Amino acid sequence: MAVTTDYGAQLAHFAQALEGESFASRLVPETADGPATLLVALAMEGHPQGGLQLELSFLPAMESQLAGLSLLQCFVAIAGVTHEGKPELRRALASINRFSPINGFGLLEHQGILYFRHTLMLLPGQQLNVPLVIQTAWLISYLLELFGPGLSQLAGQGGSLEDAFKGHEFAHLILGDLA
Repeated sequence: MAVTTDYGAQLAHFAQALEGESFASRLVPETADGPATLLVALAMEGHPQGGLQLELSFLPAMESQLAGLSLLQCFVAIAGVTHEGKPELRRALASINRFSPINGFGLLEHQGILYFRHTLMLLPGQQLNVPLVIQTAWLISYLLELFGPGLSQLAGQGGSLEDAFKGHEFAHLILGDLA
């Protein structure tokens, strides 16, 4: 069963809805290298790098395998990673992902990039998906504000897990037995 989806139109619809929620957003048109992507600027006051960008993009050609459902990837590159920071950063990622309401903080090893990635399964029809996309953008923003500074500290400066999350409201969950 061949299904065709206008990803650009759906992303434009999401962009309009996210603008209504005070997320500055723009649509990057489809190119020969890839599908259209919606970039949503997330301004996080507590993050050392300031405004990060949430990228929303569809994983193309999946509908035929998913009975008409679409996969929308949410991706944020958070920080570059130094070699010194990797061991403690891996511990922090595993710990945070264990209790986070949605996953995924991760590390692109070869590129040295700390990221957050989450994929939504969307139903056919734009109106049904708008609240899910908006709430997911808010939750990702919250998680990045909550954990981004400590993770970025580990990624860029190294140091200990204990130092990066000392006094954090979820230190007891992040540090486990170390708290």
